[in-house]
Amino acid sequence: MNKYVTTTDFQSFKHELRREIISLLQEFATPHNTFEYLRSNAVCRMFSISPTKLRNMRRNNELPYMKLGRSVYFHVGDIKQLLEQNKNINRKSR
Repeated sequence: MNKYVTTTDFQSFKHELRREIISLLQEFATPHNTFEYLRSNAVCRMFSISPTKLRNMRRNNELPYMKLGRSVYFHVGDIKQLLEQNKNINRKSR
């Protein structure tokens, strides 16, 4: 049996993924867990992206970061802002 993936399937997946990511961000920002900054490895796991992709996002100024020693940190608010910007871009392109 062949199952084809349609544009509607991709749209549905995109919205579901966005909701899941926002849910994860809210979990990280709850009062019992006061992390305002996330390390690179946490951001990579959260978005299921490679360290190379995250590094390219930093180099292209898509995601602000802070570096302490050899560790790179990302502010939760900046990650939320990036998600919101992409949400608006996707809505305009319809």
